[in-house]
Amino acid sequence: MTYNDKGMTLIEILAAITLLSVVLISFASFFIQGSRVTSFNGVKSTALQLAQDQISKITYAQSAPGCPAQSISSPTSTPIGHQCIVNHTEQVIGNHTYQLYTYLLEPSNNAHLPIFVVRSYYNHTNYVELYNYYTAKQN
Repeated sequence: MTYNDKGMTLIEILAAITLLSVVLISFASFFIQGSRVTSFNGVKSTALQLAQDQISKITYAQSAPGCPAQSISSPTSTPIGHQCIVNHTEQVIGNHTYQLYTYLLEPSNNAHLPIFVVRSYYNHTNYVELYNYYTAKQN
């Protein structure tokens, strides 16, 4: 039997295409998963920035907000020791809607300053949460 070096056989070409397809499909799944994780982290980061902005507004206000006359319902269970929901705002950024809830907690025995919790919901059940003690503004 003699070896012919004139070209590749059909079976060799099909094997090369199959191997190349398997490698490309496995790499494509990594890129798709990486894109999803990056997108989710961007949404969560935006929710955190909105919560930090809300905490800053409360911290630098002239006086601490109190409980409103009408009660506001929370989409999930409220933080332990909450007194009321001070406010609820909704912000649309890009194609995503964020729900911001500010909770006033019951003061602890030795704390005289009110404690606020801001939850920024980035979907119906998931949120980021920040705590802050209100500090009176010094003149």
